Amino acid sequence: MTSQLVLRHVGHGYPGRPVLEDVSLTVRPGEHVGVIGENGAGKSTLLRLIAGRERPDRGEVTVVADGGIGHLDQVLALPAGATVQDAADAALAGLRELERRIRAAEAGL
Repeated sequence: MTSQLVLRHVGHGYPGRPVLEDVSLTVRPGEHVGVIGENGAGKSTLLRLIAGRERPDRGEVTVVADGGIGHLDQVLALPAGATVQDAADAALAGLRELERRIRAAEAGL
């Protein structure tokens, strides 16, 4: 059975602060995984690496997923006074653009 997600000896950190060291993980189709840990333990960093938003300093991340991996940051950069609707619109902007392009392509058939 092919693995959908493989991390091999992944290490990552920020200036003066290692966050992940020698992380290895394999997830196969049908398996479910939870990421649990204390604040600052590297959960968000791990998810950014898996989503391809950051690259590991060491090791290898391999993801096999039709359509790719989605990732929504914990904190969105929004202007002061932004509403919850503004946050949702910002988070979904890429998806909505993709839907628009699909509809335009369909209309051209």
